[in-house]
Order: sequence, then C-alpha cells, then structure tokens
Amino acid sequence: MSVRTLIANGRMSLVALHETTGVTRRTRRMTRLAVRDEEGVVTAEYAILLALVAMAIIAAAVVLGLAVAHLFDTGTAGIPHG
Repeated sequence: MSVRTLIANGRMSLVALHETTGVTRRTRRMTRLAVRDEEGVVTAEYAILLALVAMAIIAAAVVLGLAVAHLFDTGTAGIPHG
C-alpha cells in the first residue's frame, strides 16, 4: 500500500506509516535505546553543571565570610579596651 492509498482510506496510523516506510521493529528498538542513552548523557551533564554551580556558591560564601570577618576585626580594633 502506498501512503496516498492509506490516507485516502483513512487508515493513517503510525503502524501503517512504519509499514510503508519500511521501518522494522529492530530499527524502532535501536532508536528507543539511542534516545534512552542520550537521556543518560544529558543527566550526567546536568549533574556536572550542578556540581560546578555548588562549588561557585561555596567559594563565594567563603570569600564573603572572610571579608565580613575582616570588617568585624577592623571594627573591634577601634574599640578601646578597659
């Protein structure tokens, strides 16, 4: 059957389309596996990105904490003792 015949008869489903294009079950299975493998790669990329963002936040917090500590040290040095 051709695609035009299937459309004319109103029988246009994915199964019918696969039959006309010659896509086999093996090809469909390989496509699904490839998409699943790609999802794993994307997940790993997001995990690496998340780790880098976390490291940047920790580094910024340390630098900010040291700067604030220096300000307090400078302020307390100006207060006379006793």
